[in-house]
Amino acid sequence: MQQLSIAGSDQPKDALMSTPRNVCTVNSASLVTKNYDGSEILAARKKEFMMMVDDYMEYDIDGILDLAVAEDEGAKSAARALANSIAALVESLCTEEDSQANTASTRSASIISEWVSKQQQHRPLPPSAKGKSAKTRPTGDIAALTSSIVEFKKWTIDGNKQTEESALYRPISQFFDFVASCIKLSQNTQRTLPKRLIVPFGKSDRKFEDGDDRSRVDIVLNLVEVDNYKAGTSIKLPETTNNQLPKLIDTFALIEVKTSQDSIDNAMPQLFRYSRGIYEEQYNRRFVWGLAVSGSLVKIVFFGPNYALASPVIDLGQTDGRKQLVSLLVSWSFCESHQLGYDPTIIHHREAGYYEIKVEHDGQTKTYYSEGAVIGAERLFGRHTRCFAASEERPVRGGREHQPDRFIKDAWPEATEDADADYRDESRHLRKVTERLAMAKAKGSEDEIDLDGMYPRYDSGGRVRIRRLGAGGKCLAVEDTSKSILSNRIGNELDRRHTDKMAALRGAKDESADKNSYQSREIARFPLRVHKRICMIGIGRPLKYIRNCLELICVLADVMECHDAIYKHCNILHRDMSTNNILFTGSGSSIKGMLIDFDHAVCNDDVDSMRNFERSGTLPYMSITNLERGNADYSLLDEWESLIYIMCWTGSYDWRARRLVKEQKPANPERKIPTNTVKHRSASCQRTAVRLNGYCTIRSDKPTKRVANWCQGDISKCADQKREDLDTQKLFDVITDDFDMNIPYIKGLIHVVHDLRKALIDDPEEAKQQGTLLKYSESERHSWELDWDDVSRKPAKVDPFKERAKVADVIAKKLLQVMRVARENAQKLLIRDEQKDLASDM
Repeated sequence: MQQLSIAGSDQPKDALMSTPRNVCTVNSASLVTKNYDGSEILAARKKEFMMMVDDYMEYDIDGILDLAVAEDEGAKSAARALANSIAALVESLCTEEDSQANTASTRSASIISEWVSKQQQHRPLPPSAKGKSAKTRPTGDIAALTSSIVEFKKWTIDGNKQTEESALYRPISQFFDFVASCIKLSQNTQRTLPKRLIVPFGKSDRKFEDGDDRSRVDIVLNLVEVDNYKAGTSIKLPETTNNQLPKLIDTFALIEVKTSQDSIDNAMPQLFRYSRGIYEEQYNRRFVWGLAVSGSLVKIVFFGPNYALASPVIDLGQTDGRKQLVSLLVSWSFCESHQLGYDPTIIHHREAGYYEIKVEHDGQTKTYYSEGAVIGAERLFGRHTRCFAASEERPVRGGREHQPDRFIKDAWPEATEDADADYRDESRHLRKVTERLAMAKAKGSEDEIDLDGMYPRYDSGGRVRIRRLGAGGKCLAVEDTSKSILSNRIGNELDRRHTDKMAALRGAKDESADKNSYQSREIARFPLRVHKRICMIGIGRPLKYIRNCLELICVLADVMECHDAIYKHCNILHRDMSTNNILFTGSGSSIKGMLIDFDHAVCNDDVDSMRNFERSGTLPYMSITNLERGNADYSLLDEWESLIYIMCWTGSYDWRARRLVKEQKPANPERKIPTNTVKHRSASCQRTAVRLNGYCTIRSDKPTKRVANWCQGDISKCADQKREDLDTQKLFDVITDDFDMNIPYIKGLIHVVHDLRKALIDDPEEAKQQGTLLKYSESERHSWELDWDDVSRKPAKVDPFKERAKVADVIAKKLLQVMRVARENAQKLLIRDEQKDLASDM
């Protein structure tokens, strides 16, 4: 998904298409309405995340808290001892009988002072503190700690008595502050020092300054350096900031609070919703932690690449529960950053304003620098694709402008654990494409098209490895996968649950469930995802910055020329043709298209990889065979069918950025952008532009266009709709009649898309290869008519797609010729327009 502005472009990052895609985004763009107000958006979002909880959440997983235990033996031992000590202190304070306020405060201060003294007495000083007198050792702000005790006891002791959520915010924050302060006070008595502190943001129930909606989060947890934290205080921001709002980019974890009258699991949908933004803003985040609270009950939630795991309930009203939470907070302070979910191979130098990115290549590590991701991970689960424009030169703030010449893609695609058996590995495909096309160019065949700039060339990359400490303190490079970030204990438990569920499904006699439904994903529970990073040479711009249909035709023609060459020389099928995976360089008559994102590509040499066992692609552009997972293998014709859908979609919904629309449309106040209102189960649906599978549409009350049906309902209905729309010229006219006639040169696009449909659907020589609807063959129909009384016999229908796949190469040549002619004609018109503009300027 390599989409970015070229170097020096003035386009903002958020102006780029950035919708991530899984193997299939089923049911992800669905409902179309005429009225679309805020209440409907909130209702749609609530339903979306409730479904997400049902699909991805696993409850009562033992061992979640152990994931934060430090790998270093010294840090582990120090954290364990300190946690036990703080837990004992909390226990003595919580079990102290209430008395008059002054007396209670005095007793608490005495207990804390005694605890601090004991810490300093029994723990040796680190080498840097030796030689200092006891008077110079830091004692901390004991008074601040004492003042927080009364507050946090309202949570640990009286949490279930609170009837308002807001009444729990301060007590919860005070508990976290108290534990952080205790760690701060004891840091100079430790041989192994804490690496950080977990501290709540100073204000509760706040929206994010860098968030994309008005969501108000109950409590935000941040990481702070130990030396920068004053005991007994939450994070405070300068008065110059935006009303002291927290930032997603600084957030470590979120806490969603409910009262004891509400089930703790009811906090999960909101926790899911708010945690999504952390992935979007933090480009080096691998997984996320969260806490759900109901009264004095707590669940720790671990958000992985394709699962959410919740711990058993921790009861803060019980001694063991308080000790568990204290131990977790201390562990978070001592563990490695990768255990918190951060990627140590992507380092954010915030003050300098750039990211340092490590990419492995043939056993070596290359370092690149980027000013930030042009595409962030917008979803809580899935591929988490992030894209960076980078170079080998370190940016200098205030120096000359950074000139990126490489493109880095970081993602978590589904893959096999064995790298050698990973036939969908993008780096392997791109390396092959780069080498084979270079060889073809060197041979200099006359019929070869110059493909320079039409595909990204492989530079480096592969699977990401994280350095971790193993037994005996040995440093190991471990592949970063959705399995390796978990412990064996949790992995075995998930495998057991999945095995039990599959056994139950096999034993179930009810076969009424639709196999194409959204919920059927649960059958393939938590497939393995592997963290991969690839560096490529080649930078382009997204389609939304193409100015007219002539440029669009040229770009699409180049993309299909590139795909044809890749298939010819490398025997690789792309399998994810979409607006997201097509870029361009240049403009006017010099414009050139670029085909990117080979995550779903397969090599035709591998027979097993060509079996149509899974769907791949972006829903509106997926071929009918792909949607139905029928008997026909995926072929070149599926790519051409996707091209037709891309043309129909871009023609129906003006694909151009609104800046270009405003610049190029005549100054007519009566003319409006003819777009639709699309209600989309996307986390970004509350924005002014509603995002639909990488496509931005503007809300309107106009009737729905027919192509919107290609991504509504379940997959089988989408496939049926496409079969109907493409079957005959007359039915397809309904689609092209919906094209936006305000787009420059839209009639040329209509002409080309009709020629493509005709070459694909109508022109094959045999009748059984024509059309799109299932039909009876002549022999089958005749036999059936003779045996009409034989009700036991069910006649078989012919699928034109399966029949055409047998002659795919022949039909593909005709389709390629259509695009070559279209590009030639479009380029002539572009040259004519450029000459007119030049003449008018003289």
